Amino acid sequence: MSDTSDITTAHLVEIDRNKCCGYGICVELCPEVFALDENGFVVLNMTEIPDELLATAEDAAYSCPEEVITVHRSGEPAE
Repeated sequence: MSDTSDITTAHLVEIDRNKCCGYGICVELCPEVFALDENGFVVLNMTEIPDELLATAEDAAYSCPEEVITVHRSGEPAE
């Protein structure tokens, strides 16, 4: 029997704020999920991504020049 305790049950997004340089591409592509704080660095509007925003959030992650954003699809092993 397999252990499913480490399987993501929702689409999740993480950011590494220490790497963010404030380009804002993520906010332009997916403002529902990403915002910039008062210092111009990325913050999350939500950590669980609904299905209808998954592709856009992934586009934002792929477009980040500093690779700050990680999207975990539901059903994937959590890291």
